[in-house]
Amino acid sequence: MSDFKGFDNDDFDYFINQIDDYKPIIKDKIEKFGCKVFGELKDEIKSIYSEKYTGNIPKSPEAIWFGIRKDQDKNDAFRHCNFTININSDMISLMQL
Repeated sequence: MSDFKGFDNDDFDYFINQIDDYKPIIKDKIEKFGCKVFGELKDEIKSIYSEKYTGNIPKSPEAIWFGIRKDQDKNDAFRHCNFTININSDMISLMQL
C-alpha cells in the first residue's frame, strides 16, 4: 500500500466520467488523505473523535467522503460523522457537522 501522493485532475474528473475502474482508486485516495489528516490531529482530539470511516460510493456519486466521528453505539439510528472530508468534481472540502 503506497502513501498518499495528492489528488490530480483524474480524481475530480471521476465525478464527470464515472468510470467504474477508477472507483477503488478514488476511494483509496480519499481514505489515505483522511487518515493523513487524522494523524495530524492532536492526541486529545483523536481520543474523543477516534472512529474513521470512508463512505460507500453510490452508483452515481456527487461526492465521496471520509468521516471522523466520536465512538458511537453501532445500534444508534442517529450515528453520524462529526467531521467530513469531501471530494467532488469542483473541490475538496472539510466540514464540521
